[in-house]
Amino acid sequence: GGVTQVQWSPDGNYIYTGARRDGEILCWDIRHSHDVVYRCTRATHTTNQRVGFDIEPCGRHLVSGGTDGCLRAYDLATGDEVGAWRAAEDTVSDWAFHP
Repeated sequence: GGVTQVQWSPDGNYIYTGARRDGEILCWDIRHSHDVVYRCTRATHTTNQRVGFDIEPCGRHLVSGGTDGCLRAYDLATGDEVGAWRAAEDTVSDWAFHP
């Protein structure tokens, strides 16, 4: 599917992208953009729905929704999942941090 979201990291060195029917958020280093730095796996590979994500204002974590009703948090230093919690019985289509 097509790209549905692009977001800069707070330090301006990385871009994160999400797309329809793609079960990953990709991290790109704009200083070396020839390859993906890491991939954050999420439950979105079966839907055409836009499922959003947001980056914590301090730049430490990214949180994304998913079609499984879970919110997942990722450590932006490594891309590793650091937490997940059930937020709904159906798709969680977006998430936003409050500054």
